[in-house]
Amino acid sequence: RLNGTVRTNITSALDSIELYVSDLNGSDENGNGSTDNPFKSISKALSQGYKISTNITVHVLEGTYSGNLNTNLRIPTTVDVLLAGEGVNKTIITDSTADYFITALAGNSKLTLSNMTVNRAARDTQSAIYVEEGANVEIDNVAFIGGQGNYGGAINSLGNLLINNSYFFDNGYFDISKRANAYYGGAIYNDES
Repeated sequence: RLNGTVRTNITSALDSIELYVSDLNGSDENGNGSTDNPFKSISKALSQGYKISTNITVHVLEGTYSGNLNTNLRIPTTVDVLLAGEGVNKTIITDSTADYFITALAGNSKLTLSNMTVNRAARDTQSAIYVEEGANVEIDNVAFIGGQGNYGGAINSLGNLLINNSYFFDNGYFDISKRANAYYGGAIYNDES
């Protein structure tokens, strides 16, 4: 049996945090998420942000982002998260082998995506973005291209979804050899509000 005192050093949570990601110049091993020393992956920036704030902005700098640390992201809407690209033609998310780009998990806060292109960011029959029931997602100035989901080529939403100033082109799964196509919604399947 042990008796003793455990001391911990917990830093105070920040009201908000801004982190930066650069596919070209970032490093998940040596970066700190600053503009001068960005992370390499979106996943690393989110992981760091969750530790210190409930209001996280991740600036996704110009580049093409793919792979497991930039897709297959499960983002809780129990904290406010903004993923902000540098522009539709500058920040590109693409990965046709991923299960999805983002799953927005239920919560009382909001996930916002802005100023980027999501180009075929999930495998055949999967939507790039899945919004769980009870999740809150806002999308502004995002181009969705080539999504292959059966329930919404680009977005499958069971939660609260608001879309502004966005563009959808060539979304919806279709494979004549398999006699398969998008069941519901070529671009968006929305089963909530």
